Amino acid sequence: TWTDALTWLSGMLSDPSVLGVLVPMLQGALVFTLVVGSVVLHEVAHADTAEHHGDLSARMAGQMSWKPWRFMNVTSATALLVTSLLGTPVTVFFVVLHPALTKPQNRRALSDVGVVGPLVSLLLGVVLMSVYSLLTNVVPEQDVWRPLVDALEFAGGLNITFAILNMIPIAPLDGA
Repeated sequence: TWTDALTWLSGMLSDPSVLGVLVPMLQGALVFTLVVGSVVLHEVAHADTAEHHGDLSARMAGQMSWKPWRFMNVTSATALLVTSLLGTPVTVFFVVLHPALTKPQNRRALSDVGVVGPLVSLLLGVVLMSVYSLLTNVVPEQDVWRPLVDALEFAGGLNITFAILNMIPIAPLDGA
């Protein structure tokens, strides 16, 4: 019955040996989800802005999509998932992206398309860091669930870093 299942689950979630394995995996899954979601939002922002300026290249290439595999290759996504679940999402710096295909028609479109991705990354970073800041006041440092809160800090800092790095005027970054 549901009562038995909930009792069993409650017992499992109070067992320190189970939590010692479960919480880091949940942290990794949360980091993976936040990083991949951030990449998708960043790239869709480029594509949407390009379309706003009359450039349908991204739509015709199938990149007006919330599907991460439109922007990441399978090897990179798999490596990121595995290392995130193992608690070392360092491969995030080696993720190979397929940027949204855009062909801006004029300087204004080029500028708008180039700047919107880093702005989205910066906004996501600020939001994630704000939520992290709020939760640090609620979830004590010694709490078993604290790694999930720390995942927000990692993803927020990563988004801010992506925003800054993407403004460097070197191809294939957004600032070029």
